Amino acid sequence: MFRRTALGLLLLIALLSAQEAPKAKEYYESRDPQHVLKPGETLAIKVVNQDESNGNSVIDPQGDVTIQAVGRLHAGGKTLGEFEEIFRQKLAEFLTSPKFTLGVMTPTIEESSTVEVTVTGAVGSPGVKRLTGKRTLLDLVADCGAQRPEASEIAQLTRKIE
Repeated sequence: MFRRTALGLLLLIALLSAQEAPKAKEYYESRDPQHVLKPGETLAIKVVNQDESNGNSVIDPQGDVTIQAVGRLHAGGKTLGEFEEIFRQKLAEFLTSPKFTLGVMTPTIEESSTVEVTVTGAVGSPGVKRLTGKRTLLDLVADCGAQRPEASEIAQLTRKIE
């Protein structure tokens, strides 16, 4: 009895370990200086010759982000360009002429997957669009053309969960 149970457990462990590991999320890094930072977004930080300062930091619900090299900074509501200047000033307290890059990490659709998105409203080309590869939702909306004059300044995103 023990032998059969042990064999069953070994087979179960073998089957579970043979399953393909889930793919890590891929991200598109935006460096648009006009991008307005929001809670929940992830900042990618790379400081030249300061490996301990490099990494990703998430903007918390209050709009603050903690970065190992400089501590806690307020990022929410600021553009990436504005935040870069704040970060540069803070780094300058520790480094002479700091060199760094900041980007916003945005999840992308896996290359092999396709998502259908319905774009409606006052855009140049509404309809069902396919989002494939490493494109973001913002790329797809941009492909729909300019807003028509009657368009509102408010956009609504609705997700259907099955």
